[in-house]
Amino acid sequence: MESTFARKTTSGRNPPTRIVDIQLSVLFSANQVVEFTVCSWILTILSYILVAFTLPLSACLCIKVVQEYERAVIFRLGRLMPGGARGPGKYFFYSAVYRLIQENRSSSCLILSKDSVTVAVDAVVYFRISNATISVTNVEDASRSTKLLAQTTLRNILGTRTLAEMLSDREAISHQMQCTLDEATDPWGVKVERVEVKDVRLPLQLQRAMAAEAEATREAGAKVIAAEGEQKASQALREAAEVTILFKIGPSIVNFCEGVECYISCIILAIRYNIVGYNKLTKATNIFAAIELKIIAYVDDV
Repeated sequence: MESTFARKTTSGRNPPTRIVDIQLSVLFSANQVVEFTVCSWILTILSYILVAFTLPLSACLCIKVVQEYERAVIFRLGRLMPGGARGPGKYFFYSAVYRLIQENRSSSCLILSKDSVTVAVDAVVYFRISNATISVTNVEDASRSTKLLAQTTLRNILGTRTLAEMLSDREAISHQMQCTLDEATDPWGVKVERVEVKDVRLPLQLQRAMAAEAEATREAGAKVIAAEGEQKASQALREAAEVTILFKIGPSIVNFCEGVECYISCIILAIRYNIVGYNKLTKATNIFAAIELKIIAYVDDV
């Protein structure tokens, strides 16, 4: 779990209009810095003298412990102390002169999902003390215990879900965590108002693998669409070719049918009237057979 403190500082200066004004403002600013520096040292020395006279009680009140996962930002009379944020350890400061602000830099919660993927998850838990008496008597540190329980609950809930479910069902995960934490912290006098899964970070190698998989899926889809288009185009071309062939051989088929009808009529007449010129009928039959062969050869060529 992670908590941060944000601070904004603004400073402004009116643009100078004359050279004399610039020189006076610089001198005035320098005098202010010198005066403030002297006053700050005087107040600091007096505070240390006061601490020395009130030992050992003052020593117990002026020692602050910064944990390993925390960083301390120290201000002296409203000004930031040089050196930046302090690391873990013990620091001696007087609250009348110094102000220490601790920033929690605890790392994200590493969770192994159901499909054996390690992800870093950041979640935010909003809670309040509903019963001050129970929160003091039933638990040693209600705030810290709630944070630790939230981490454990987050691991237990996300450990039963796959990576895809973590990314898509954040609202359901948040609601389940809120109900579980609220029920568990009720004997401590703590009311969990809201739980939000802030971020789910994947390992770099897994991000690259997922990007490659997505790209391959898109390429495969494009190939499938192209293949379907070619299939439809070839089907349309085949239908057009069939129509063209029928259009070309249509007259030949009509002539063939007319020849068949004529041939049958000749046979019927020969049988009915017992025509003696059978040779003429045979010759007509041969001519018709030759026409039939030409038509078949033409159809094969087409």
